[in-house]
Amino acid sequence: MQKQKNELNAKSGFTLIEIILVVFLMVMFMAATINSSISSTKSLMFTNSYGRTLALVRLARSYAVTGKAMTDYTDYNKNGSIIDAVTPVNFGVFFNIVPSPTKINPSQVILFADLHGSTNEGKYDAPVSSVIGTYEAGKDIILERFSFDPTIMIYSTPVTTKTILFSPIFADASFDAGLAASTYFLNFDISEASPGTRKRCFRINIIAGVPEDVTCTP
Repeated sequence: MQKQKNELNAKSGFTLIEIILVVFLMVMFMAATINSSISSTKSLMFTNSYGRTLALVRLARSYAVTGKAMTDYTDYNKNGSIIDAVTPVNFGVFFNIVPSPTKINPSQVILFADLHGSTNEGKYDAPVSSVIGTYEAGKDIILERFSFDPTIMIYSTPVTTKTILFSPIFADASFDAGLAASTYFLNFDISEASPGTRKRCFRINIIAGVPEDVTCTP
């Protein structure tokens, strides 16, 4: 009888090998779950970055088509009031592309109103203040801004091109001043910093002004 009890007790416990095996399997499962979560987060962040970039270009064009009015503080219509609601010269998108982005200095896509009386009409006159909607004399007004995570890179072709403009109300598109007249497309690549990972590309036709997905070239 005592022998049977000893055998039963011996069989009712876990051996050290069994415990190690269970712990190992739990660790492997947790590691796989964490990796999957990180991958999903990166995928969502990349998709959001690409989508937001295209959305800001489309929004700039939409503002131009509808002739969206902005508050102008220069008495544009000469009626004695320094606060007038007028349609800007252009609505534009400025691509602030940083070769080595950081959290403090990321690449950005900026939707702005190119105001009458700004220092350089037809170009992006960056205001000193980073606050969206702030008016500064001689500067453009930032309407929206999207900052890329440093792990996501954006490239443009031609590489010197930084701005696309839409003039109300026909939304005629134009690129940076000084760009060759034969340039009809502005191409962008958005990709993760790690080689061989996610990458998507789009281009903007200077005639239509609408961003369209294209196949990325190697």
